[in-house]
Amino acid sequence: MTVQCPYCGHELGGSGVPGGVAAFFERLDALDQQLFEAEAAKEVARPGGMFGAMFGFAGVAKTLMGTSAGDKRKLEMIQNFPIPNSREDILEFIILASSRITSGPGIFTAINIADIRDADKYNIAWSTKIKQAYAKAQIIFASDKQELRRIDKILKDANITPGKVKPVWFKFLIPVIAVVVFLIIVAIAAFIFDL
Repeated sequence: MTVQCPYCGHELGGSGVPGGVAAFFERLDALDQQLFEAEAAKEVARPGGMFGAMFGFAGVAKTLMGTSAGDKRKLEMIQNFPIPNSREDILEFIILASSRITSGPGIFTAINIADIRDADKYNIAWSTKIKQAYAKAQIIFASDKQELRRIDKILKDANITPGKVKPVWFKFLIPVIAVVVFLIIVAIAAFIFDL
């Protein structure tokens, strides 16, 4: 826990800590950049080069291989990060972590299932950490209802319920159903007019 000045109430912990929230997100971004550069180098070296990557050949391989070692390392970093104890660090963590939950690749840009699966894995990891941070915030901010409302507003604005994330694949369901219905209608029409 943090130390608080008995005279003014100022918290004395959490400032300039090397393993703090900002340092964690910097390390995570650096790892993300390394993974991106390594993946880009692999795409150019694969048969089909960048065209193969654009048309999903790399996505098929990624789907068959599963989660890469780099992605596993990144997920472990997220899962193993200890939620800080100071008020400022908890707020900073919730703000930064809530911005990491994504809706996944777009309906027309999702080339492969692996992209959707990876987005779900990261969303679940971030949501779990936000849930932990929210639980700790409820304890630390127990006497400060205004700060708890502020955290609730941050999560509401980010459309996040701690611990609950709608799977990314869900948004692909409606277009898939629409295409299937369209194909059925075309098949029925072709059958009727051929008679």
